[in-house]
Amino acid sequence: MTTLTHDIVLLGINARYRHTAFGLRYLQANLGELESRSVLVETTIAQLPMEIVERVLKLQPTIVGLGVYVWNTTLCLQVAQLLKAIRPEIQLVLGGPEIS
Repeated sequence: MTTLTHDIVLLGINARYRHTAFGLRYLQANLGELESRSVLVETTIAQLPMEIVERVLKLQPTIVGLGVYVWNTTLCLQVAQLLKAIRPEIQLVLGGPEIS
């Protein structure tokens, strides 16, 4: 059994599954030749931080982009801290309206 890997994971933590991460979709669509090396992973704020991290790490990324919004700020911070604690070499890129 082979594990699917992607260099770039764009992680959207949505309020609900019916919501979508439009910003991350636009970003992925504009990656140019890097688009084929990327994958969009969407989850919700109902998931535990470690569940999200495990799902991301299964893809073996070198870069993880997080879309930060008012409804997921705390969870994004927790996920980012866990990712760096487990795999410090991962490059994190955070963006969105609540990035400050």
